Amino acid sequence: MKIEELSKSDKNRYEEMAIKHGTVFNTLSWLKLFEDSVQIYGIYDKGNNLIGGFHLYKQKRFGLTIYRDPLFTPYVGPFLEIKAKNPVAIMDTWKKVLSLMADFIKTLPYSVISISLNKDIV
Repeated sequence: MKIEELSKSDKNRYEEMAIKHGTVFNTLSWLKLFEDSVQIYGIYDKGNNLIGGFHLYKQKRFGLTIYRDPLFTPYVGPFLEIKAKNPVAIMDTWKKVLSLMADFIKTLPYSVISISLNKDIV
């Protein structure tokens, strides 16, 4: 699995998945309200297929780079399309994705980071 900034070619698929597996706050129509301040990331499986996503709001203040939830947005995601039916396989996928997100976020050039995750994850 890997996380990459969402490509233009994956935007339609992302929007469909956000509507089905996420909330209104994950949709591109909501996120475009924040223009260039929101960075949208896709979560890809080993076959390079988009399986989910999340977003981060990037802001510069007093020379500091801050990542946080966008205004009026309760959380950044993530949302996933998990095809497995087995509860253990579902939890294993969530564990891998959250670990991948943590590793990805550590690589970002931030001074402060404060994000909220979807309350339904655990």
